[in-house]
Amino acid sequence: MSVVPRAIPIFLSGLLIFALFVSGIGAAAGLRVLAEPSVELIFGLAGGTAAVAYVHRLHPISSLTLDEQLFSSLVADWYRERGAKSSTSEIVLCPSYQRIIGLGQKALPLIFQQLEKEGDKPDNWFWALHAITNDNPVPEHLRGNRMEMAKLWLKWGRNRGYA
Repeated sequence: MSVVPRAIPIFLSGLLIFALFVSGIGAAAGLRVLAEPSVELIFGLAGGTAAVAYVHRLHPISSLTLDEQLFSSLVADWYRERGAKSSTSEIVLCPSYQRIIGLGQKALPLIFQQLEKEGDKPDNWFWALHAITNDNPVPEHLRGNRMEMAKLWLKWGRNRGYA
């Protein structure tokens, strides 16, 4: 019996199917689960040819958008660049922080999400928010109080559809 396998990748509605067509095998039928999320389908075709299809669900590498991936990467870089610096001017002049500002308006929802995640320990996003929006909802007497600054900026963001 001669066996001549041929694998053909097929993309169909979020599934990757590798169809392996083998000549010279008697007709067989069945469905066998190999390992999640793979399924092996064996079915017979006319003329003694069997086809085996391996079905794999395609999982995206990340469900994040490109902007979200870039933002996350820049935030991680920013944390590494600033280290244990305590000076606001040194922290906000880090190259990655400046690149976040350079993202402009599309960074706003991401910064607000980050502020919400940080909860009662907000990081220094206020300089970036001010630079991007050219606004500042924080009155003089609350500047330096990060919790209050975060609350006011989040309220500002919600009122404008960013948060």
